[in-house]
Amino acid sequence: MWFHAANVAAVVREGDPASPGWLTTGGWQGFLRTMRMTSAIRVLPDWIGNISVILAIFGWISWRSATGLFGALLLLGYGVIFMVFGRTDNFYWGLLVAPLLLLGLAFLPRAFVDLRAALAQTR
Repeated sequence: MWFHAANVAAVVREGDPASPGWLTTGGWQGFLRTMRMTSAIRVLPDWIGNISVILAIFGWISWRSATGLFGALLLLGYGVIFMVFGRTDNFYWGLLVAPLLLLGLAFLPRAFVDLRAALAQTR
C-alpha cells in the first residue's frame, strides 16, 4: 500500500479532481440495488427483484450445513460492505457474489417445507 501511495503521490497534482469518497452508507437499499443490477433479476421490476434477493438470502440461511452457513455468512458480509461502502456507480462490485446469491433460490422449496413443519410444531 505504501509503495502504491508513494507512486500515486508522485503523479497527482494539486489541481487534479478528487474522488468523491467511498463511504456512502447506501443501506439496505444500496445492497438490494447492487444485487439487482449485477444479476439476472435486473430485467424484473425493482420490487420483484428486491423480493428475489431477500428470498435468495433466506434460502442460503435455511440450508443447514457448513456450506449453507458459509454461503449465508459470505453474502451477509458482502451485504454489510455494500451497505456502508461504494458509490452507486460502483454497482459492478456485486458481480463478486451475485451468481452465488441466486443459488439461494434453489434452496427455497426445502426452506418452505422446513418452515411449514416448524410452524406445525408450534400449534
